[in-house]
Amino acid sequence: MPLSEHEQKILSDLEGLLSRQDPRFARLVSGTSSVARFRRWIRLGIAGCLVGAAVLIAFFTMSVLVGLAGLAVLVGSSLLIARGVDGLRHPPSG
Repeated sequence: MPLSEHEQKILSDLEGLLSRQDPRFARLVSGTSSVARFRRWIRLGIAGCLVGAAVLIAFFTMSVLVGLAGLAVLVGSSLLIARGVDGLRHPPSG
C-alpha cells in the first residue's frame, strides 16, 4: 500500500533529520543493500580461492612459505564465502 503525501513528507523529514544528526549512519543505511554486500563477499571469496589454490599448487614445491601463504588465502577466502552464504540465508534484521 503506497504512502500518502503526508506520510511521504514525514518520511522525508525524518530522513533529512537523520542525515543532519548522524551523517555516518545515514550513509551506512542508504548505501548498498546487505544482499549486494553478501554477494560481493561471495564473488571475492571465489576469486580468492582460485588465486590461493593457484599459488598453493604453483609454489608449494619451490617455496613452502609461499605455498602456505596461498593456503592461508584459500582458507580465508573460504571463510568469506561461508560468511556471505550465511548472510544470504539469514539476512540481518533491522
